[in-house]
Amino acid sequence: MADRAINILVVDDSIQCRKHLERILLLEGYSVVLAENGEDAVQIIKNNHFNLILLDIIMPGMDGFEVIKEIHSAPMFYNTPVIFLTGNDDSVSKIKAFDLGAVDYIVKPFNPSEVRARVNVHLRNAIQTNTIICSQAEKLKQIAMVRESMLVKPCDIPEAKFSVVHSAVLEAGGDFYDVMHSSGKRHLYFVADLSGHDIAASYMVPAVKALIKQNSLPIYSIQETLSMMNRVLFEIMEEDKYMTAFYLVVDRALDKIFWEGAGHLPALYIPVAGDPEFLESNGDVIGMFEQARYSSLTKKVSKGDKIVLFTDGLLETGKNSPVWCSKIKDLLGAAKNARNIDISRISQAIFDELVKQEQSEMTDDIIILSTEV
Repeated sequence: MADRAINILVVDDSIQCRKHLERILLLEGYSVVLAENGEDAVQIIKNNHFNLILLDIIMPGMDGFEVIKEIHSAPMFYNTPVIFLTGNDDSVSKIKAFDLGAVDYIVKPFNPSEVRARVNVHLRNAIQTNTIICSQAEKLKQIAMVRESMLVKPCDIPEAKFSVVHSAVLEAGGDFYDVMHSSGKRHLYFVADLSGHDIAASYMVPAVKALIKQNSLPIYSIQETLSMMNRVLFEIMEEDKYMTAFYLVVDRALDKIFWEGAGHLPALYIPVAGDPEFLESNGDVIGMFEQARYSSLTKKVSKGDKIVLFTDGLLETGKNSPVWCSKIKDLLGAAKNARNIDISRISQAIFDELVKQEQSEMTDDIIILSTEV
């Protein structure tokens, strides 16, 4: 069982402020660590776990704004709540603090009752978030016993404008996809590959699909969605298991696409005018690390542009089962040939050119999911 102590870091260049806050927090039963400047705070944070950080804004050297940027640049500390300490009650400082990820602020001189109230409420919020994650993980353990869920078909969501080829080598496999309506003219497309080609990987598919739906609401960014999925899957997957995925959002009202790849192969972008290109990204695989890093990339697109998501089986066919990068030219060539093919047939056309024409035995599951702006 993990240590139940609640650890709080207090960062302030004033010894009176540090000691005052330490006294208030110790009386509440919290474990308190003190830092007198931003540089010391960053080093302390890197070597310790804190449930909450109280951070002064104005300090010599590295100020509070710089410290919180440093904290949130590290995935393992991204969700640590930060309350700013300030002698400035101006709106500019407050807005900047919230923009940088602070959850609250306390104005000096400190009122003990206010400090206790604000600290307690944000600790409760953090604990509730972790409880939700644990609850989702427990539910998904039960859902994972289901063999598989029904895969969405193009006719189920015609406005999503997609086609798909799903060719499985074995009855049990970890490759899967999903397509969902998000809001307005915004749809999301998800292609993933769970490590392993056994029954366990297959049973995980419906669980992960349920997890996607739970965490892909319009209020969440791609970064938030993948981070939440990672934390849940880290709890329920075996130590040597993980998932790669490509997450794409197409907004046909704004003519924009948003994406992130979690250790997955890049998607293929086929513009109406211009050469095909890959949508690169650098997100971590899902479920392997307790704290993983994700972002959200964006691109302006035009009506008629196509995006193709796929799993590695597509590019690992052939006599020598080459790694995917050796077949980039083949894929780009197939993309050019498929540029003017209707979206309802493009996935099959790419499959036929890269797989069927080689007349080679498939060694891995293949998914090709294509959509049109």
